[in-house]
Amino acid sequence: MASRVMLVLNVDVRCCLTNGKLGTIAGIISSDSSHIECVLVKVDEGNVGASLVQQYLQFLKSVPGSIPIFKIFVSYQLGGKNQHGAHSQLLQLPLRLAWDLTCLKVQDQTSPVGIH
Repeated sequence: MASRVMLVLNVDVRCCLTNGKLGTIAGIISSDSSHIECVLVKVDEGNVGASLVQQYLQFLKSVPGSIPIFKIFVSYQLGGKNQHGAHSQLLQLPLRLAWDLTCLKVQDQTSPVGIH
């Protein structure tokens, strides 16, 4: 069974790849056994990510209809706005497992979502 995932950040607003979009993992592209380049996701809404797909056709030959999701840098600051707190930067995939969704996460969805 494929894993259900949800985007947790706005990856590309022009392509409608925004926080809360749901999909299924269709594949993983890696350069070697320990380095993941991207995760291929089949988004529930068919028209999402069309222009992004055109940019990365080399990844999608094996899994048509999927969209590549790449790692991104996310910066965090602890301790307030006075610049005295700790700073951190993470490289992560902007995906979260989406088997259980709360009402708050699905309220903005335009298509019916089956929650089991």
